Amino acid sequence: MQSQVLIVEAQEKLGLLWQKFLIQQGFDVDLAVSQPEAIEKLQFHCWDVLVIDLVMPNASALAISDFASYKNPDISIIVVSASSFFLMARFLIFYQTHAAL
Repeated sequence: MQSQVLIVEAQEKLGLLWQKFLIQQGFDVDLAVSQPEAIEKLQFHCWDVLVIDLVMPNASALAISDFASYKNPDISIIVVSASSFFLMARFLIFYQTHAAL
């Protein structure tokens, strides 16, 4: 089964780029571009991994992450900055999804 990844990124074009990259790596990925959208997606779906931009206008990465861990205590949360995503996310998601094997 594919890992379910939610990306929270206010810059939609960047989020879509991240989404495309992770889909190519074999993940099932969705994108939220605002805090209300992220909360809604977290409320109604069980995600394996949350990838969230640390700095977003009119949003709190800490509040979103806190809600995600409340809804699913087993979720892996990866906090990134726009420039660090491609350097870290592939490795971290791979590690998180294969650590139990």
